[in-house]
Amino acid sequence: MIDHLVNQYAINPLAVTVLVVGIGFLIGRFLFNGLPSLIGWVMKSIKNVLSVVVGAAGTVALVIGVIWILAQFA
Repeated sequence: MIDHLVNQYAINPLAVTVLVVGIGFLIGRFLFNGLPSLIGWVMKSIKNVLSVVVGAAGTVALVIGVIWILAQFA
């Protein structure tokens, strides 16, 4: 399915994957609301770790981008 989207619309595969994972987490949140809090806690921990990782990756990308642009002028 993801391959089809990527091929048809020339979308970045990573962007599609992130979107699918995000939708999966939203669905997971609704499903896990009814289950024992332990599972919810595990999901929340995973979500927090992902949030930190994505935030760190964004920060790194930003820094690399700035250095790259500055390097063009050097």
